[in-house]
Amino acid sequence: MDPIIQVPLVILIGGTIGYMTNAVAIRMLFRPHRARRVLFLRFQGVIPKRKAKIARALGEAIERELLDTETLYNDFLNDDTKKAFKATLKKELANRLDAVLPSMFKSILGTNLESALGHYIDRDGDALIETLFEAIKDKGLENVDIPSLVETKINAMDTRAFESLILSLVRRELRHIERLGFILGAIIGVIQALILSA
Repeated sequence: MDPIIQVPLVILIGGTIGYMTNAVAIRMLFRPHRARRVLFLRFQGVIPKRKAKIARALGEAIERELLDTETLYNDFLNDDTKKAFKATLKKELANRLDAVLPSMFKSILGTNLESALGHYIDRDGDALIETLFEAIKDKGLENVDIPSLVETKINAMDTRAFESLILSLVRRELRHIERLGFILGAIIGVIQALILSA
């Protein structure tokens, strides 16, 4: 065969093989979704097969590296949250006390119960809210099991939905791996062409 045709052809074949090999390997991470048996071999995509372990490991990594209960608590109880809770507390306490207090007590307290409560909450509301949130943290957040929550959510997902989730996160990187396969295959084709022409 003429070297002018042979060299580009070998490079193109090598690149195509490299691309296809990586593309198939990436697809086999997810496919087949259910175990298949061919002769004596049983195979299934790595991610569907290990979905439960991946879910647990992902939950543990999220809690360890990103989102523990202390972080949740500190992020949740910020100045804006305190301000919103104080406003709600003023309104709700005034409405509820207004509904249950006899009119005699209302006349003693004055006409504007919300104003009296508002003054108290403006003065002591931050401490009150922090005390309430410390109780929530101690009694509620300590029982939040982030790894189990993540694991349960992922295990409840359909395998195709889980695949779509992962692909939405890493699709660009997987495309780069496929292209890298083409480049490496083409390089191998160049080396092969040099060896053949020597």
